[in-house]
Amino acid sequence: MPKLVSRLLKFGAFGLLAIGISAATAYLVSDNPWASPRLSAPADSNAPDEATDVPPVVKPLFASLEPFTVTLYGETRNRMLHARISLRLADPGSKETIQDYMPEIRDRAISILSRQDPDDLRLAKGHRALAEELRQALSEPLSDPNRSLDIAEVLFTAFVVQ
Repeated sequence: MPKLVSRLLKFGAFGLLAIGISAATAYLVSDNPWASPRLSAPADSNAPDEATDVPPVVKPLFASLEPFTVTLYGETRNRMLHARISLRLADPGSKETIQDYMPEIRDRAISILSRQDPDDLRLAKGHRALAEELRQALSEPLSDPNRSLDIAEVLFTAFVVQ
């Protein structure tokens, strides 16, 4: 008999523990203001979701220019620069303008690229300065003052100095 009593007590202890855990869970999940906010149910299921307030992601717009190969005139010897350039555009109208005015855009880019000092281009600071100079020059009004480019960034996809 004592064996039976000890088993009942063990079962009773586990049963009480299970009932206690169930009661605590029900209390935490209820609409009780003292309940943990992480575990409680939402107060208003019709409230707008915070994720819907986020503006839609705008797909980036790029235009790639044909590769450039220019001669860099140095003090002791001449070098060659080969560069592939992509432009990150701020609006779709700029992409159309690039297609319409490609010869003028390439001419501006070539004149800037060919004036560079080969020693400056070896440094990351020289790359950034060249990209900014190209961005400013290509953003200037074109031969048609009603057409302009809104260039957000100039990106080099290939850059070799020999």
